[in-house]
Amino acid sequence: MTFAPLALMLARVDRYGADSDSALFNELLYAGEFVAKITTAALVSAIEDDCENHRYRMLHSLVRADGVGDWTRALDETLIGPASQELAGALSDAPRQGQLAA
Repeated sequence: MTFAPLALMLARVDRYGADSDSALFNELLYAGEFVAKITTAALVSAIEDDCENHRYRMLHSLVRADGVGDWTRALDETLIGPASQELAGALSDAPRQGQLAA
């Protein structure tokens, strides 16, 4: 099973990246940004609601983000910051096991 948005992004890289090296570079930058944003959105959505509103605060900042730096900052906070304590059970056990739970 493939993730359709990722397949579309890779098809775009193949289609427009064949024009020149600079076009390929730009398309790969877009693909990297896409992967970073999808990963961050998935992990932030896995944060459970708590009394300190970690998930709401991160979603609020992501909606108003104007660059990839805000997204990577939210990803860092989700994985190693205080919000990591509120990750859903299956995700919070994964680092201890050394692999993602299936």
